[in-house]
Amino acid sequence: MRLGWCSKLLSFPLSAPALEGGYWVRFPNDPSARTLTGALPFHAAQKPFRVMLRTGWNLVGNPRSVPMTWSNTNLKVRYYQTNMTPGSFPFDVPFGAYVERPLYDGTQWLAHHGWLYNTTTRSYQLVSDRTTFPSATDQVPAFAGFWIRALVDCELVIP
Repeated sequence: MRLGWCSKLLSFPLSAPALEGGYWVRFPNDPSARTLTGALPFHAAQKPFRVMLRTGWNLVGNPRSVPMTWSNTNLKVRYYQTNMTPGSFPFDVPFGAYVERPLYDGTQWLAHHGWLYNTTTRSYQLVSDRTTFPSATDQVPAFAGFWIRALVDCELVIP
């Protein structure tokens, strides 16, 4: 069984699941559903939930036991901006500061859409705010994974 995507190695290394990871698991020759048991990590219940992203494509899992609605106003992107000058927004910090913006206003850091695998059609489906892409789905099922592209190292903030 292979778990996870490593963007540095551009491969699926054999590894154990880690916190904040999204995983694909394929069991050969057995199409039946699998049930994983155990307690959810404490951090999965935290609100907001921050997922660190690296530049490039990232596989992220919905950390909640309920579907996540993809909204350009509720989802946020958090970025450590280092090119700030004294007296600039949001703080008078010469070295930089964290800036958090709604997804629609952070597209210079993170794509405002993702890709969700649809097991029924066996294809990828666009997941986005439906005001941006009306034909997209705006629901990420509980614990489902999706791909999202970060343009810089940043964090996706899930409410």
